[in-house]
Order: sequence, then C-alpha cells, then structure tokens
Amino acid sequence: MLIFFDVSISTPRMKPVASFLAGLVAALFLAGCASQIPPATPAAPVGLDTRPEGPAIAPVKATGDGATVAPATGQDRFALAFRAGPGNPAARLTFADTDINDRLGLALDVRNPDREPVRVYADLNGDTWVRGYVAVAPGQTGTLYVFARRKKHAAAVLTQFPGMHGVPGGKMSLWAGIEEPILAKELKVFVVAPSAATRIEVGNLRPFGSSALPPAAGFFPFIERYGQYKHKDWPGKVLADADFTANRQREDAELAAQPGPAGLDRYGGWAAGPQLEATGHFRVENYQIGFLDIGDTPYAETVAAAREVGYRLYETRRAP
Repeated sequence: MLIFFDVSISTPRMKPVASFLAGLVAALFLAGCASQIPPATPAAPVGLDTRPEGPAIAPVKATGDGATVAPATGQDRFALAFRAGPGNPAARLTFADTDINDRLGLALDVRNPDREPVRVYADLNGDTWVRGYVAVAPGQTGTLYVFARRKKHAAAVLTQFPGMHGVPGGKMSLWAGIEEPILAKELKVFVVAPSAATRIEVGNLRPFGSSALPPAAGFFPFIERYGQYKHKDWPGKVLADADFTANRQREDAELAAQPGPAGLDRYGGWAAGPQLEATGHFRVENYQIGFLDIGDTPYAETVAAAREVGYRLYETRRAP
C-alpha cells in the first residue's frame, strides 16, 4: 500500500496527489520493515557534535526479552539474536544509575554480521518517547544514539530561557519524557517484526555529548543579524550577504540535478492518476491501492485561503 501526502488538482474533476518517495518511506517505517532498510547511518548524526563520548558504562547486564543473548568478544559486549516474525523481540541492557542530566544521551555500538541490512531501535529507561535507531549495512558497525528528552526543564533552565523547549547546549523538553534529573539505568534494544532471523553485536555503551547550559556572561543576545545562533559555526552557516547568492545557486543546481518523480503536474498532483468525484472539500478516499488525499481546489488557491484564515485568527487573538 502506498501513502499519499499532498493534495492538489489541475482540472475540475480533481487529481489525487501522490508523493511516491515520501509515501513509500512512511509506509516502510509504519510497517516496521526493519530488515529491509539499506545503508548504515553515519557515525554521528549530521551536524551534531557528539563530543565528548564516554566513559563507557560498566558493568552492563543483558537479558533477553524475546531475543537470545550471549557474550561477545570484549568486556560488556553481547551477541543478540532475534527470531523472525511479528512483534518487537528485544534485549534489555541494565546497569547502575548513571547521571546523564548534562549529557545529550546514550550511545551504543551496533555491529551487523549478517548479509542483510538491519535497523535497530533502543528505548531509554523503558520510555517509548526516548528512542533512537540506527540502520547498519551488512558487515558494518554503526552507532545508535538515544537522545535524553525530558518532560520539563529544571527551574534554573526556565529562568534563563523562559518559554523554550530546546535550549542552547542541547537540553530538550517534550510532552513526554524522563523527569529531571535524568538517571539512565536501562536500554531496551530491539528490532521491529524482522522478516528473517537477525543477529547483531552490541557494546561500548556510553554517554555522549554535553547539554550543560552555557555561561550567562556575554551570552545574550545569542542570535546574530541573520537569525542564527552566534556562538558556534557550522557548514552552511551564513556568514556574509554573499552567502545568500551562493546558497541559492547551489540549491538551484541541486534541484536541476534531481527534478523529482516524473508524471506530476506543477502542483505535485498525480497527472496520470484517476479522476475522482468533486465534493467541494478535502477528504481521503480508499481507492484501489490505498487511501488518497483528495482536494477540490487548485493548490495555490488553497494555500492562499489557508494563509488568509491564519491571518484572521492571528488578528482575532491580538484583539483586546
């Protein structure tokens, strides 16, 4: 089944919209096709400073929760075997309470000795909202990063950065997460509905990164004239007016080299798709290969109408 995300038409009879690539990725994710995901992720998420990493947590105990656990070569390393079939077979890595309140989270090395790629997930302290994953190619080793999300920032953080869910340094709050201070004590490692028996080796469990608040002296204002964080540089950061032209030229070249799927109209609608009944409003319809998002107005007009509604709501909220 394909999932279609966008909505537009270019005729009165309407056209369902198919964002093929995005839909296919979403379908694979929701179906849990863990063993079908190709290449390994980079050693660290792009643009993220994971330093410092360590020290390694020891000792670590591993127990099966649908997975078979055996010692692997090296201290606190384990070989995990997952049966094929439905469900999320897992292993639980437990250890003494470890304070990671000023760290970004936990990292785990994952080696894939099999012939097929594998996607491995991990939950911190049994919390499904504090989850990470890594896709590892056959014969390769990847690093699984689990970010420590918290339900609410500490009072000192809220005083320095009122109203912010993500603050400089890296602390993040969410509607769900772990209460502060964050003490790590368990990592649940699992795969999702593996289509074939799967093996991995895990080890070198460690905290990574720093989420300590920056010193307040000289920190504010921390946004520079281009609207960016001023206390760090990174690849692609705008440093001068000329960078806007260079970035636009680079983006134009990338778009020309990757024009996207064929067979779509100017609004992203499926030009060769079935013509369905006009009803006068957006809706979803189960049509042969899955649910489609259907729209009754050209996309540009819909966007303009949505903006107008948003503007009126904003003005209404501002009114005394």
